[in-house]
Amino acid sequence: MRVDKFLWCIRVFKTRSLAARNAREGRVSINELAGKPSKEIESGDVIGVRRSGEHRLYKVLSIPKSRVGVALVPSLALEVTPQDELDRIEQVRLMALNQPRHYSKMGRLTKRDRRDWAKGRGEDERH
Repeated sequence: MRVDKFLWCIRVFKTRSLAARNAREGRVSINELAGKPSKEIESGDVIGVRRSGEHRLYKVLSIPKSRVGVALVPSLALEVTPQDELDRIEQVRLMALNQPRHYSKMGRLTKRDRRDWAKGRGEDERH
């Protein structure tokens, strides 16, 4: 099976075209070698995927005939990302959650945003 199709099947990428684009741009490796979208994979191969500042590794357990449901993904691929990389990914995610929201980049404020903003300024929104 092609690597782009496999990554789409195990739901690493939402669409097959996204999987192919990432492989073409060098963000996908197969057994630590650069992988093209059409590269054939087999059981036992290790696929590396770099995106959004994280590097994840998947070991191919078996090859599906077509895309499968989420419940069957663990029988097709095993995530073998080292624990230190998983810890770093989680730390980055937690830091992003704790960042203050930049209201000017988000468009119009919601009612909740206005309340939070007023509370931060020490005002009561209702005058």
